[in-house]
Amino acid sequence: MRKPFTLLFFGVSVLVSGCLVQTIHDYGFGVTGVVAAEDGAPVEDAEVTLEVKGVVYEALTPLKTAIHQTDALGKFFFMYISHERSVEYTITIRKRGFEPKTIEGSSAAQAATSLLIQLKRSVGNSARLQGE
Repeated sequence: MRKPFTLLFFGVSVLVSGCLVQTIHDYGFGVTGVVAAEDGAPVEDAEVTLEVKGVVYEALTPLKTAIHQTDALGKFFFMYISHERSVEYTITIRKRGFEPKTIEGSSAAQAATSLLIQLKRSVGNSARLQGE
């Protein structure tokens, strides 16, 4: 009599534990853009810092902040995975000779946000990068 009861208990335990499993969805998160001067000329080698509210993943590694440089055409991109449908972020751009600029936004699931960011040329000592 104990064997059927044990099997019944085991079967119910497996069924209940299977119902408690939470499904996690992954969504693409991306921010791309071009950094240009006021005259429209691309700004090469500008430092672009992405900070996210929450967590995104680069493969399996959790990430809250990432830093990239713009290419010769002023382009940059960040592409990650998120468990959230929408990710709030802040982008900060720094380049010697220009005023730093910060932009806040959010990206919808499976859609990369594309930005055009224009920097103002700085005058005098304010042209130095933070931390120098």
